[in-house]
Amino acid sequence: MAEPFLKWVGGKRQLLDVISRKMPRHFSGYYEPFLGGGAVFFRFLPKKAFINDSNQALMNTYQQIRDNCHLVLSYLSDLDQALSAEFYYFIRSDFNARVKRGVYDASLAAEMIFLNKHCFNGLFRVNKKGEFNAPFNGSRGSSFNRRQILDVSHALQDAFMTCKDSLDGCFLSREARGMKEMGRRRAFVSACFLSREARGMKDTLCRVAPSCGVSSRVRRGE
Repeated sequence: MAEPFLKWVGGKRQLLDVISRKMPRHFSGYYEPFLGGGAVFFRFLPKKAFINDSNQALMNTYQQIRDNCHLVLSYLSDLDQALSAEFYYFIRSDFNARVKRGVYDASLAAEMIFLNKHCFNGLFRVNKKGEFNAPFNGSRGSSFNRRQILDVSHALQDAFMTCKDSLDGCFLSREARGMKEMGRRRAFVSACFLSREARGMKDTLCRVAPSCGVSSRVRRGE
């Protein structure tokens, strides 16, 4: 069974039992506009799924695992063989340079998985320039589980993926308000929702979903 392979801020793994109790038993389509680590998606593995995230490097990683899984695994093996603190910072610099140039491919996907595994606290965060800046966490283990990545690739085969700033959907999650106590680490994404924007999104969902015969769930970070 496929499981999340990335640790992501605002992850819902600890809430899966609660979410499961509130989800309808049957639904024809699943829409998640803020995929992140994908804990809810991988729990339910819906047959008809529309998944989105505004982080282009993240969505590239999912797309490359779906379409070029063995190539991503090959790159990951090469990265792990060279693992060291110096090499981590070299890859971090390369990752930022390639994102800036808009180079989204299997190699970048492997770099993102590598960095996520070996960065401090597994926290994907960016600075004001939009550059990934988490330091090395000193770990020496493997960046990936081969069987897990293969299972994820299989689970994503029929998923429709997009990379947009916002998307009306059936599972909405907003973590920005709960990041207040994190101070400067609030910059874990390049743009956070304001409270009024979150309220507007929730109001729109609650108003539109019932008229379309759609069951909706809204979780708001406190």
